[in-house]
Amino acid sequence: MKIFTRPLRFLLIVLLVTPFISAAVEPQITGTTLIRLDDVQRLSGGQTLVLDSDRNLFVRTVRAGKEHCYHMKLPAEELTTILAFIPTSGIAQYREHKRYGVPDEARPAITLTLPTQKNLHAEKWANDQDPHFDKLYQRLLQLVERAAKTRAYRVRQYDPTSEYP
Repeated sequence: MKIFTRPLRFLLIVLLVTPFISAAVEPQITGTTLIRLDDVQRLSGGQTLVLDSDRNLFVRTVRAGKEHCYHMKLPAEELTTILAFIPTSGIAQYREHKRYGVPDEARPAITLTLPTQKNLHAEKWANDQDPHFDKLYQRLLQLVERAAKTRAYRVRQYDPTSEYP
C-alpha cells in the first residue's frame, strides 16, 4: 500500500505546483508601449507585435487556429534604429483611403505612442498600396519573422476575444 502513496503524492504536488510555475515564466510588459501592430484577421490569422520602452518585443502569430507567443529583448542600438526609422518611413503623412473592405480582407493597424512625437494610429486595408504605411509595416513584419524563429513561451488555441499581451 505504501508503494502507491508516494507516486500519488508526487502527482498531487506536480498538479498543484505546475500552474504557478507556468504562470511565472510568461514575460510581461515592463515599459511603456511604443509600437503596436494589430494584424490578425479572424479567418486567415496574422500577427500582433508590441514593442515597449524597455526593449521588450512581444509577438503573437495566429495560424490555423493556433496562437504562438514569443518574446525577445532587443539590443538598445536596434531600438534606437527602429525609432529613428519611424519619422523617415512617412507614416505621419499616411492618409487612409476610406472604403468598404473586401470579404476576409485583413486590416492591419499600427499604433505609435512615442514620447517625442504625437500619438498616431493608422489602419489600412491589406489590398491597398501606400508607401507611407507599407514601409513601417514591412519593417515590423521583419521583427515578427525574427521573433517567430525563437522558442514560443505560449502555444494555445486562438481566442479572438483575448487581449495580447
